[in-house]
Amino acid sequence: MKRSRIWMLLGVVLILFTYIIVYGLNSAKSGLDNRNYDLMNDINSLETKNVSNITLILNYYDGENVTYTDISLIGDISPYNATLVILGIDNIDEYWATNGVFIRGLRINSTWYTNGDGGRNWLYYINGILPGISSSEYELNNDSTVEWKFTGGNPFQDGNDPNDDSWLYTGLFIGIAIICAIGLFFFIKKEL
Repeated sequence: MKRSRIWMLLGVVLILFTYIIVYGLNSAKSGLDNRNYDLMNDINSLETKNVSNITLILNYYDGENVTYTDISLIGDISPYNATLVILGIDNIDEYWATNGVFIRGLRINSTWYTNGDGGRNWLYYINGILPGISSSEYELNNDSTVEWKFTGGNPFQDGNDPNDDSWLYTGLFIGIAIICAIGLFFFIKKEL
């Protein structure tokens, strides 16, 4: 009986150890990146950033769009700020998350277009490319084109979803399965 308790305890310790290793490595890298990012922001905030000749396209319904050209930004050079400068805060429904600001809805020509309407969502593209980060975190360059698309479907149809953590869950599942199999092997061996 004492032997089976030892093996059960060892199994629990191995499961916890595997989880800590997998989670710890992932969060340690993230924490290091965040510290470096914060340090760079502190250094870069001493410089005043500005961009000019920005084009903002609001593609709001099946190809209908409104285009604004020759936008200049000083300080905050994000796509979110470009949108804020043109539309104003009263015409933007945003929400704040730990990784930046996300657009929930835009009011264009007195009509609100809100995420979820008809299975559509607001996504932004820079020069035709979906950046994969919050619109408040991306920094524009001169002559950039920001296009907000009110679109349906999955923009990551090629399978390159930057937020996909399935590898983490798969690895955790495989690790737990292996540890359980080893524990079961020793338990059966003991009983025989």
